[in-house]
Amino acid sequence: MMKPPRIAELRKQKGLTQVQLAEIAGLSRSHLAGIETGASPVNTYRMEKIARALGVAVSDLLYQGAQANGIEAELASLLEKMSDRDKDIVLSLARSLGGDRET
Repeated sequence: MMKPPRIAELRKQKGLTQVQLAEIAGLSRSHLAGIETGASPVNTYRMEKIARALGVAVSDLLYQGAQANGIEAELASLLEKMSDRDKDIVLSLARSLGGDRET
């Protein structure tokens, strides 16, 4: 499962508890905790909800500062403009190419 490495870091930087962020993002605290640890699945829809709640771009959940450059930055920019359906298609394709198939 994909674990967005920066969710807990950004949440703490914003001075938010898991309960507060979960409430703002419209998730349960237990689901958010699972996403932060990689125990619960996360999709682009949830990533967007968490990013909006933190006031950051989705790419910021994955990369820090200069790391979000080149291909990653372009992909993040394109994803932000896509419909949820198209994002699911891109995610399925990326998993297929990367060998990370969700069951």
